[in-house]
Amino acid sequence: MRRYLLSTLDANREELVDDVTRIQLGYSIITKEYAVVDAQGQPPVSIRFDKLENPDLYLAIHNASLSGMKVRFDMRHVEMSDGRRAVYAAYAYVDGQLVDLYDFRYGPGGPDTFAPIAAAVQAGFQTLGVGGRVYAVEVNLNATRTGLNHYFHTYTP
Repeated sequence: MRRYLLSTLDANREELVDDVTRIQLGYSIITKEYAVVDAQGQPPVSIRFDKLENPDLYLAIHNASLSGMKVRFDMRHVEMSDGRRAVYAAYAYVDGQLVDLYDFRYGPGGPDTFAPIAAAVQAGFQTLGVGGRVYAVEVNLNATRTGLNHYFHTYTP
């Protein structure tokens, strides 16, 4: 998700830098809302979790569909320790929906051998759906806050 948030910042760079550098240095915050976009400036339709970065989400979800993704950024105009100034993205609040279809199959060979653990979960775990059947889980991201801690633009005054 962080990759999509940073792509959205980049897609709106000019407007953000212009707006944020006009506000007072320090603790003044400007909040901007945008539709989430990928590196090509398009709304993402899916997300894939990485095995090394998010092993729990990789095993539980791996791939999921995204819809209605919006983000609200809290931006600050800050002075850095070396005297430069920066546009700093402290937090992002994400809205939208993530849908994960539990359709794991496990068999010898082929593309369906990816997730034996997930297949076992689907076959026997009754909490999210009927064991052994395909079901979907929907997660509504209602202004879910995530820390970005990202210096978006630095410059010398």
